[in-house]
Amino acid sequence: MKIQVHDNRASVNLDPGESFYFKGSILTGFPKFDWCFPPPHPFGSPIMRLFYRSYFGMKKVSATDGPMEIPLTGVFPRGNFQEIEIPDGKKYYINTRHLAGFCGKVREIHTHIKFHPVFWFLREHFFTVVHGPGKVLLYGNSRFEWREDFSFETDRIMCFDISRRLTTTTPQPEKLLSLIWNIISSTTYWQFVDPGKTLVETHHNVQHSEKLSFKEIVMHFLTFLKF
Repeated sequence: MKIQVHDNRASVNLDPGESFYFKGSILTGFPKFDWCFPPPHPFGSPIMRLFYRSYFGMKKVSATDGPMEIPLTGVFPRGNFQEIEIPDGKKYYINTRHLAGFCGKVREIHTHIKFHPVFWFLREHFFTVVHGPGKVLLYGNSRFEWREDFSFETDRIMCFDISRRLTTTTPQPEKLLSLIWNIISSTTYWQFVDPGKTLVETHHNVQHSEKLSFKEIVMHFLTFLKF
């Protein structure tokens, strides 16, 4: 199997006997596919996949009669595809919001649950994990890049090796007023403890509400304290 990506276009080339599962909204205009009922890996992270419409409506393309090429065009005017290759035995977190599809060789999909109170207050406690070997295709309206930084905005993170340890934090500037604002703001970061590469969006626009609810103030205060 070979996947070629170029900004808002991609091409999945299957060898004889291989198969690929696509999110329904991604595979449009391609006549040779089968609907997946039940969906592939039905007990693998069902909540997150249902929430992001990557559970029901999956489409399967199999190269039964010989090599096959599946051309893809993104739904955004300036979208971007990204291929993730997961080695055998590795487990990668995949941002389900940007899941476009995965190959039939993927061994398993499961949900990793963070039991630390901070992750529950931040509503970021369910992590979709894909077991290799296999290839995963992501799609978004911003470019992706692999970074070796340790801290990122939560919504920008697309993929990383689940064996890495991480915690949550907020920006902590030197000025007191800025520090107080960050305690109650909606800006949250995931901070990795172990070195490694993280796939992130290069740009992410977050709209902040002028008025914060009491719940938002409490959960970001707890984050600041690393409760």
